[in-house]
Amino acid sequence: GLIYREQKELDKANETLMRSLNIKERIGDQFGIASTLGNLGSVAYSRCKHEESLDYYQRALQIFERIQNQWAIGVCHYLLGRTYHLLDDFTRADEHLQQGLTIFESIKNNEEIVRCKAMLAKNESALYFEWSAHGHLIDCLDILQKYPMLSHRHQVVVTACYIAPGKTDPEQVARWLGWLNQQPDIDQDTQLLMDDLQQTLSPQQV
Repeated sequence: GLIYREQKELDKANETLMRSLNIKERIGDQFGIASTLGNLGSVAYSRCKHEESLDYYQRALQIFERIQNQWAIGVCHYLLGRTYHLLDDFTRADEHLQQGLTIFESIKNNEEIVRCKAMLAKNESALYFEWSAHGHLIDCLDILQKYPMLSHRHQVVVTACYIAPGKTDPEQVARWLGWLNQQPDIDQDTQLLMDDLQQTLSPQQV
């Protein structure tokens, strides 16, 4: 199912995961059931079936809470927060993202802390909590300086740039974009955002 999802064959991914869910339910594999529900939620999210994805994530969260898997609980809260943000329910998004962040900080998972803080910054910017959003981004950048190979580093810096115009020194945006331009593995979506942000800077700042 995960391979099909990576290949964007979402119908096949959904079918395979549903078969996997039936098997795991028959044998009573609680962790497997919850993981598969989470993956079904991510497939639904990719198919723009966001209400359906919320249901899957919530069901997964309930099981992970029952078996007390802290990392997985945090991930479910992050995924719920991300989905509520997409649906413009920024208050509920903030609640779940804050819960996820608290868990990731308690288990000292820097990768997930960065991912969660980046999403929190984006969400709080939508709520017009600019100072709080800026604080999360500064925390992210501090972590990235210590752990430069974290896989979400591009997402964090692009998020920083994206919410920064009008709220942060344009020279800071230019520095972040300059850093990104030096990275060898920028994906297409990130590059499009960078190109868009480049237009917000004056010729002197580029």
